Amino acid sequence: MAKGKSARSKKDISEKYSIRIQGGKHGLVEASYKMDIMEFRIFATMLTMVLPEDQDFTEYVISVTDIIRLFNLSKSGQLYDMVRSAADKLLDRKFIINEINEDGIEYENKINMLASVKTPVSKKYQNHIKVTFHPDLKPYLLRLQKEYLTVDVRNIVDIQSPYSVKLYFVLKHQIKLGNTKVKYSLGRLRQIMTVGDDEYPLYGNFKQKILKKAQTDIEAYTDLRISEMEEEKQGRAVHAVIFHLENKQPARLEIAPHSSKPIRLRKIKDGVVQDIDVEEILRQENHYEVHTAPEDEIRVVDPEAQLLDRVRQYKVTKATVQDWLKHSTLEQIDFTIDYVERLISSGTKVKNIGGYLNKMVKTPGLFDSFKHQQEEQETRKKQKEQTEKRAKASEDLQQKRDELAEAYLDAKVNRGIALFDEQDSLARQLFDHIRDKAQAPKPSFMETVAWEALEKIMDHDVCAERFVQILEGTGGMTLKFHVLEVLQRMFTAEFSSVKADYEAQARGLGMALI
Repeated sequence: MAKGKSARSKKDISEKYSIRIQGGKHGLVEASYKMDIMEFRIFATMLTMVLPEDQDFTEYVISVTDIIRLFNLSKSGQLYDMVRSAADKLLDRKFIINEINEDGIEYENKINMLASVKTPVSKKYQNHIKVTFHPDLKPYLLRLQKEYLTVDVRNIVDIQSPYSVKLYFVLKHQIKLGNTKVKYSLGRLRQIMTVGDDEYPLYGNFKQKILKKAQTDIEAYTDLRISEMEEEKQGRAVHAVIFHLENKQPARLEIAPHSSKPIRLRKIKDGVVQDIDVEEILRQENHYEVHTAPEDEIRVVDPEAQLLDRVRQYKVTKATVQDWLKHSTLEQIDFTIDYVERLISSGTKVKNIGGYLNKMVKTPGLFDSFKHQQEEQETRKKQKEQTEKRAKASEDLQQKRDELAEAYLDAKVNRGIALFDEQDSLARQLFDHIRDKAQAPKPSFMETVAWEALEKIMDHDVCAERFVQILEGTGGMTLKFHVLEVLQRMFTAEFSSVKADYEAQARGLGMALI
């Protein structure tokens, strides 16, 4: 059981917004599961109540007020019923995780999300619920040592699509590992997002309804940016999506409950904290309305509180954070925390994370050195991406040329076959022409080879059907191309019209048609 009381409520740790989930191929981040957005909110609220030092799950008390404050929702008489209904549905939900057991066999492991949901019988107390995680989730949520995802839940408070939340978690974990370019096959994406083949079966619909929507939500509300979604094709079909990722400052107003301090909003620009006029900004944005609230109800969290929330799990004190802010910029501190968390997530063992963070923040020139390394890596990455893009563009151009050449050849073959249908004597004329050229003084190598192959195929039975078979490939490509070349010389006008149909496309691709 967790330390402290047998049940834990959100007000006990009201300013904790970070959640930790086991990542990796066999973790929860990329597990398959279904949740609607209210279920996500219940589950995320529970995760904010799990502490790094917990050795067991406890019972978590979630009130309607907790959900309203954490996710900036409007008060509604229906909200309790929505919360209770979402919790009931979570009781039946499962995580599906592929795991390799000790016998070396990969199994599909299904784990229930919740073990219990308690709701007050009396209407008088119907303002909260009590929930517990299923005990089989302990390895994925408690005492995490490596390759885990840490997320500030405030990044998802305004997102309405569960698919967007899910993709944010997946890609945030990748960038925490240092991966700024990540490829997922469409099959794997559907599996992670739990989108069946019968849902959005066409890639175009899947892209617009799931991927593009998620890209927009992640850009608008979170600390992550999908700068590009590159499509990788097999033939003409999209096979995989490559996500290009960047970290960014979240575009959100940070609201925290219960304070006797006056309302204060700050913004960060170039590492400098500035006070700004809240109501003026809200008036300028026509999709916001200004609502008056008691001064002791809300305040905007300042950078110190944000940093403390990030590092509290590493036993870093408020005094230490204040000392950091005196001697270092916010960018330097954020960068250092990100760097250390990436090290830990990738499996590096650090005994005293708080002490290591403090040393890293205070080491002179360390930040500049890391920034310089990052810039060099970014330059190399961009050069590599440009090289890959040029190679891909060249490959795509060659593929288009090959496809056009094939279509043009098919059109000429079809025209040649049509000529044999239209002219009964053409087979004999063509046979005699090829024979005479081969038996003339000093025939070309092509004329000699073509005649030898033609004589074997005809075998004293000259007919149009045999020439049609030759145009379809019987006798080899050498004979086929020679017969087409002779036909083109004999029927210049007919084949010129075929060529005209493809010439504009060929010029656009830098090709010359024969």
